[in-house]
Amino acid sequence: MAAANGWYLRIFLYGWQMAAQVDLLVWNIQNFGQLKSGLKDSKCNLTQAIAQVISASEPDIFCLVELNTTSESRAYKICDALMEALAAEKSPFDICLLSPNTGKEFYAFFVRDTTFVVPLEMSGPAVGGSVSMEIGGPGGVAITAAEFSPVSTPMNGIALNAFPLIYPDKPAASPTTWPGTRGSALGMFYVPGAGPGNELLPIMLVHLAAKRSAALKQLETIEDFSLFYSLRPHGAGGLSMMVQLPGQPAPVATQIYQAVIAGDFNLDAKKNPGDYDWVTTGGASGGLGAQLLFDEPTHLMTFPRFARSTRRDRRDLAINAYDNVILQTSPAASSPAQGQNQRVDDIMKMVKNRQFNYGTSIDYYNKLDKRGFASFWDKKGKRVFSSKEYRVFTKNFAVQLGRGDRTTFVTPEASLVGARLISDHEPVFVELHL
Repeated sequence: MAAANGWYLRIFLYGWQMAAQVDLLVWNIQNFGQLKSGLKDSKCNLTQAIAQVISASEPDIFCLVELNTTSESRAYKICDALMEALAAEKSPFDICLLSPNTGKEFYAFFVRDTTFVVPLEMSGPAVGGSVSMEIGGPGGVAITAAEFSPVSTPMNGIALNAFPLIYPDKPAASPTTWPGTRGSALGMFYVPGAGPGNELLPIMLVHLAAKRSAALKQLETIEDFSLFYSLRPHGAGGLSMMVQLPGQPAPVATQIYQAVIAGDFNLDAKKNPGDYDWVTTGGASGGLGAQLLFDEPTHLMTFPRFARSTRRDRRDLAINAYDNVILQTSPAASSPAQGQNQRVDDIMKMVKNRQFNYGTSIDYYNKLDKRGFASFWDKKGKRVFSSKEYRVFTKNFAVQLGRGDRTTFVTPEASLVGARLISDHEPVFVELHL
């Protein structure tokens, strides 16, 4: 059965019940701000390349991490440019929903077909004459009092402050605030084709601290979010939230049986799998008892660590399994949601296949990421960046990536540089069977 806009509604048998498959793409497009988007300098515009990576996966929901600005107007413009680039790739999305400023950046949720996946914006309660955009934490509303209703798609397709920030909200939470510089955002979705009880899909988007010890504290603090605590194997069997579904006159208490935590965790699931033990185990003493869906490297190495003899493909050049999707389901769910067919999208392979038109963006590599190859350590142990050294190194890469013909060979070094121009991280994709 096809949706009105031509996208196929993926409904399949799950046991004896009907279920839906929602394709989720999560990507920390590192440093996706004024420069990389072309807002500051049109000669450095990688938005179309980013759109090509997204459109290749055809996700139903695309979660963008590190929209690198604290200006709401700039975040709006960057998302508007990306929406236009996706449409140019014949991969349009109906709506983009922005979180409030998380402290250092914004998060954005793109929904392809709002009849297949219905985004529910924060619509109440009103606090001081306006709707609070924070759940939990000091001054935030209780999650059981927060109201969500179908969002009205704006003319330009971008909804500001649609999804709230979410903080620890259990009364006994310690610490009572999220121990990090970035807040997390809660996206709420209704999937009308899902199996009974699985229609509501909350997605908490996170970007944990770069320091491992701090990221571990943040991950463990997720137990102080009542949404996830209630879904534990020894929890309350789910959480009731105030949700207005399409056709309903007002929000009503609705049970939720699954939730997703996604984003950049800055914890290497490959190198230190024990970092996620608290997530995957669940007992009377604690733990989420959730499913960690990825253990593949997603974060690309920097050029100084490159060695031609040992570094030849994506699995060698991607060195940290930072980006992940966690699926938590309540034991009370009659047909628990599942994550299947997960993969890491190979940007370096796309580079080698010459799928991107870099134009003059190659000349901005040292400005986009100064942790790249144009650096050396001085005698005092300080990293020094040399524009002269940079020009020498990039001359050949520029030929391979942007100025050569189709027959020019793309070396592993150049594919790494080309991929890092777009993003230090690679996107993670998973099918959610609801």
